[in-house]
Amino acid sequence: MIIEKFLNNNMLLVNDNHEEMIVMGKGLRFHYKVGDEIRDEDIEKTYVLQDSTNKNGYLQVLENAPDIYLEIVHHIIEMAQLKISSPFNKQIFVTLLDHLLYAVERYEKGIVLQNRMLWEIQKFYPNEFMLGLQAVDYINETLHIQLEITDHGIVIIKINAKIIRRFFHFSPSYL
Repeated sequence: MIIEKFLNNNMLLVNDNHEEMIVMGKGLRFHYKVGDEIRDEDIEKTYVLQDSTNKNGYLQVLENAPDIYLEIVHHIIEMAQLKISSPFNKQIFVTLLDHLLYAVERYEKGIVLQNRMLWEIQKFYPNEFMLGLQAVDYINETLHIQLEITDHGIVIIKINAKIIRRFFHFSPSYL
């Protein structure tokens, strides 16, 4: 894998046999430069950019997101992998990051989304729902905000054979 671009200190865009990927590892920026081949043992996670038509948009999201958001998403994925045995779509990192960014933006603007499926999600996907609650708790604690999954929040789970994608939409709680 050849390094094409640094997205932040711990995340790189690499090319592996004409396939672009995002790799994560502690302090990669301090050990490599663009054009270097990265050692496999330095890579903690790999995410594939499957949709080449949206690649520039994905990269822009990754480059502009604060490092703390990248760490939050990484933590949520790690937490999910420990609790759910099915493999995840390789684009889950970018998808969750994008949803987290917009969730916080909606929170800051006081925008509330309706969720007409909350009861069904709780009933038919209890493990995923609990994971969503834990993710919200972690986000709240880390960012010092007050997102909630309520009847105005939404957790949409799409399960397709061996690929699981989780899209978490959060709405502010009004106390």
